[in-house]
Amino acid sequence: MQRKWITIAFIGIFSTQIEATVIYDDGGLHTISGVVVDDILLEHGSDLNVEGFAFIQPLAGAPAIVQDNTSPPAGPSTINLSGNATVMGEILYRRWFNEDSIVTIGDNAMIVGQGEYISGSGRGAVSGMRRAEVSGNARLLGAHNAVDGGSAINNRSSGALFVSVSGGEITGGNGGQTGGDGISGRFDVVNIEMTGGVIQGGTGGNEGGHGIGVPDIAIGTISGGEIIGGNGGQAGGHALFSDAGFDLNITGGEFQGGNGGNTGGDALRLHSSFFDPGTATISGGSFDAGVGLFDDGWLLYLAGMGGNIDITGGLFGYGNIGNGFGIFRGAHVNVYGWDLSIVDGLLTGFLMDNSWIETPVSLAFNEFSTLGTISLFNTPHPSSSVPEPSTLLLMAIGIAGIGIAKRKRTS
Repeated sequence: MQRKWITIAFIGIFSTQIEATVIYDDGGLHTISGVVVDDILLEHGSDLNVEGFAFIQPLAGAPAIVQDNTSPPAGPSTINLSGNATVMGEILYRRWFNEDSIVTIGDNAMIVGQGEYISGSGRGAVSGMRRAEVSGNARLLGAHNAVDGGSAINNRSSGALFVSVSGGEITGGNGGQTGGDGISGRFDVVNIEMTGGVIQGGTGGNEGGHGIGVPDIAIGTISGGEIIGGNGGQAGGHALFSDAGFDLNITGGEFQGGNGGNTGGDALRLHSSFFDPGTATISGGSFDAGVGLFDDGWLLYLAGMGGNIDITGGLFGYGNIGNGFGIFRGAHVNVYGWDLSIVDGLLTGFLMDNSWIETPVSLAFNEFSTLGTISLFNTPHPSSSVPEPSTLLLMAIGIAGIGIAKRKRTS
């Protein structure tokens, strides 16, 4: 593999400033460790390291670093922030022709989105890329805006977004109306791998932003860290929201719906579509609903034919139970443990990880809506040598003030 030429751009110490657009277009690796008071343009697969005490400040409202591969095939382009580097403004991938292009942010580096990318919508910290990795104590903040806050990380164009988070803080900007998402998959699939760190929606005058908001499909594994919906004057944001399908494996982490003046946000809000039925497994983690003045959020809101979740462990509602589980429009949930039962709409028992679960379950909004279903699978108690009933099926139980049909089968 041909090795890239390395060009070191020493911009001096903090007293040194550059007041013209800095262009790197030779396909090489460039390093900034001082102060740049303008925007930086990367072309033809050029790479950039921003390290040490580097500080980049563009003109007001402009993106700080723009990657613009106008001549494919240009090869991947990498932007790496480390040390105490600070970028005041958006890192923007304007055109892309390589799925291996990546932004990495580690150590104590920080990116603060500033200005608007379109009228009414704040800029992100990192936008338009296909891959991002966040670690250490890094911070990514979406821009605050009078209307909609900027999402800290977003793809902004057609194409999947892959985000790895092992540390740091990813926070959407505050908005006069709507807070920005921590991570937003605006047009396409978001693949999230999270072992640590914090992802949080911004505060909104009306609605808080989502921790992770995906209008399309959310895919990935979450084993640690915190995902938090933003607070809103009317409604809190959801910790994790996927609107058109999902494929998730949750083994740990904390999921907290945002608080709202009227309605709290959900810990998990997952919709399954006809073309992309969603599946998820939950074996760990903690889930709490947001608080609202008139109505709290849900621990789990699952809707759509084909949506299926298997629950074997986790802490549900230990902080705030909210409305509990909502399983609607043909969606289905399997719960595995022992001493599991549903009586008068309340699910109780132990999960396979020995966690106690006690949560309301709703399977329909009203008598006209399609029911969801839930199945309980009881296994012998770990300390018991006498077999207990192996399977308890409770299906199509209408709850919340409608005609409730309950059926319990034991052997």
